[in-house]
Amino acid sequence: MNIIEQQENGITVLILDGRLDTVTYSDLETKMNELIGSQTKRIVLDFEKLVYISSSGLRVILNSLKQMSRLNGVIVLAAVNDMIMEVFEMSGFLQILQIGENRQEALEMAAK
Repeated sequence: MNIIEQQENGITVLILDGRLDTVTYSDLETKMNELIGSQTKRIVLDFEKLVYISSSGLRVILNSLKQMSRLNGVIVLAAVNDMIMEVFEMSGFLQILQIGENRQEALEMAAK
């Protein structure tokens, strides 16, 4: 998985490309810990190019949400495909996630 970091209007956008699984989850975990440790308060995870997420990936997102809530920050997901959305639904994550239909909507949600 590749992670591309961009800044848009003061919001950090991470574009995830590939598979978020037991082999790659530590890459995202390291990046999220780095951002949260530097007091980044608004993050959009762009899932447009993400094709798969495992329980390890879910755990990274959950831990990041917990850490971010302590900072009164926000993590918003963007462009989640149907297969990954189903994983979120089955795991109960839809109740705790903010998800934008596309990157622009996610940016608007993160800016509030």
